Amino acid sequence: MPGIRDATQRRIPAKELVPGDLLILEAGDKIPADVRFLEVSNLHVDESSLTGESIPVQKKTEPLAGDDRVPGDHPDTAQAVARQLGLAAERVVTGAELTHMTEAQLHDTVAEVSVFARVAPEHKKAIAEALQAWGMVVAMTGDGVNDAPALKAADIGIAMGISGTEVAKEAADMVLADDNFSTIVAAVEEGRHAWNNLLDSVLLTQAQTAAFWAILLAHFGYVISARSVNDSVFTINPFSNRWLLAGIALSLAIRLIPTLLPEAASLFRTAPFPAEWWPLILLCFLPSFIAIELDKLFRKLVRGK
Repeated sequence: MPGIRDATQRRIPAKELVPGDLLILEAGDKIPADVRFLEVSNLHVDESSLTGESIPVQKKTEPLAGDDRVPGDHPDTAQAVARQLGLAAERVVTGAELTHMTEAQLHDTVAEVSVFARVAPEHKKAIAEALQAWGMVVAMTGDGVNDAPALKAADIGIAMGISGTEVAKEAADMVLADDNFSTIVAAVEEGRHAWNNLLDSVLLTQAQTAAFWAILLAHFGYVISARSVNDSVFTINPFSNRWLLAGIALSLAIRLIPTLLPEAASLFRTAPFPAEWWPLILLCFLPSFIAIELDKLFRKLVRGK
């Protein structure tokens, strides 16, 4: 592409660009993502390969505050991209602002702000850790050597497969083979489908385990009430039949083992269910117990007539 190096205008291959080269761009030119615009006129850049968005993003120029090595888009550009993605972007925080924040201020800021612009690699790591302090799961992308700490700090570090350095790839949990952010979106959707299927499977197993308990307790209600055909169970010594009590205790133990022990649960294909389910399950003891007791009472009343 046409450019200026050492005060001489020449064509410079994109792969041979170095800091200090000046590029003269025309419509349709493909440029590296880390160039800085010095002068533009109604410039819109297609960033679909980076963000997955098909709408060209307007680029502006202005002097950088602080360290002129801090990369990133203009805050207005970052805000526009965020709005295209459906993110809340009322406020954009820059790297210069992050530099002067305390840890407590950053902790509060990440809870309110969704868009950060012109951040340095150390800022990315600090943002990831601040979000994690709120209990959030953080995914972080990066391609440079300096991004490695942020990729390591994140719950899911994602390195660029094409433009990423080997250091970034080693530090990351996964590598984005095509450098296309839309692939991340597709992967998240597939992951959510898989997660939902897993939740459905676990819920089904929990329901089956709870149903086994409900049936067992219903049988206990029947067995305890049926100790006598005519007399109410409330008139009988509860400890008079020790074999019955031992059988109930053994049945409870056999059922508790696969419910509470993970090793046995995998063998019997059961799963622990929420404690909130227990009151409803325990109520399953009553229907058979009450039905037999009422039957005894009814027959007693009939005989009394």
